Amino acid sequence: MALAKERTPRNRIVAEDFFQDGTCGFVQLIGSQYPLGVVMFDGEYGYGDGGSLVLECGDGAQGGQDPNSNWGSAAAVKRMWRPSGKWAGPTVEQEWVWSFGSQYDSNSPRHVVFGLDHCSPTAKRFFQQVRWLQYDSPNGVRVTKYQLMGPGAGDGEWVDMPGASWQQTAGAADTTGTVYPHGWNENKRDWHHLRVRYDIVTGAYDGVMIDGDPFGSYTDDPADREAMRAIKAKPLSLPTFENGFNSFISIENKSNTPLNTHGWAHVGYHRLEV
Repeated sequence: MALAKERTPRNRIVAEDFFQDGTCGFVQLIGSQYPLGVVMFDGEYGYGDGGSLVLECGDGAQGGQDPNSNWGSAAAVKRMWRPSGKWAGPTVEQEWVWSFGSQYDSNSPRHVVFGLDHCSPTAKRFFQQVRWLQYDSPNGVRVTKYQLMGPGAGDGEWVDMPGASWQQTAGAADTTGTVYPHGWNENKRDWHHLRVRYDIVTGAYDGVMIDGDPFGSYTDDPADREAMRAIKAKPLSLPTFENGFNSFISIENKSNTPLNTHGWAHVGYHRLEV
């Protein structure tokens, strides 16, 4: 990585990836039994002067009893170190330039998830995540909205991101959704820009910026900031992951059908700053 391209002092950058020559340390996530999808490098299609990280699903439903379900999603992680509290405040910023595509129609993929999975020296873990929910599989409707992983049953539940939801007029093609129906067509990839600020001490979401639209701490509105920080990831315990600090991205197919679901996501730029 060329020093001339770094935008902030080195002691504040945990990672800055342009994907010029490879996947920059992002590796395929392998669960207890199966790998999740295909993770690879594309040197031909990229953002700026680089290539891109590619996550690709096959035809298959995500989850359920589908025998191809291990190809119904793809996930990649970049394993790093937890920054010292001496040099880093509780808030860190993650940035992604990304795109997606589908072989069949605009109802694939189900969602694209971006996250920071981290753990304290005492094994207290927060898996803070933002997702663009493209398709609501249980209800069979395209929704295109952003959500945050908040508290709830199990490891947590998705909640709508404050300030980003809207209701379309009756008779519109999509009756519910958000202002972010990210598009694609033919063999082109439309890049999107996501920035997220996390509080890694409390698990709160501090701010989100979507294609330049600010929410939470990216705005000057105290009410917006308060509404964002009110959503917190569920505190978990994960011994053996002490001091872990991972960037995470995944793409998942619809769960209501194993047919015509093939899709993919590209990452052209990634940064993590403390």
